[in-house]
Amino acid sequence: MKHYPSKKDGWFVAVIWGTAALLALASYDLARSSLSLLPKVVVIALCLAAVFFGFWVLYSTSYKLTNQEIIARCGPFRYVVSLTAIDEVRPSRSTASSPACSLDRFSIKYRGSSKALLISPVSKLQFLHDLVERCPHLRIEGNGAVRARSK
Repeated sequence: MKHYPSKKDGWFVAVIWGTAALLALASYDLARSSLSLLPKVVVIALCLAAVFFGFWVLYSTSYKLTNQEIIARCGPFRYVVSLTAIDEVRPSRSTASSPACSLDRFSIKYRGSSKALLISPVSKLQFLHDLVERCPHLRIEGNGAVRARSK
């Protein structure tokens, strides 16, 4: 099993940390306000939960490549794709929601789904070579991989 952390774009890190800072300031101002205790506690707890969730996504997003599957983790979310189901791996800059902290991504199309798994391993080339090594039905093509045609 190989582990690949997600690449993190600077803008993504800035959004998470900036949001955390704004929520911390808002919570501080709220704590000093004359509002009654219960609403303060509820709103501050929600702000802390949002900050925790953002950091969880930012620092836990990663991918594991086993001999049978790709496992993508992103905060509380987990995505599993069987290696035998993979049809195509292509570079992507899609902004679609996905377990990726960068727009420098791979789009992995696989059988059994009309959607694609978008991932952003730090070392895309290493990930691609390790994937093709485990998938005899795939061959490298350009910056990606495709299912080899059966004869």
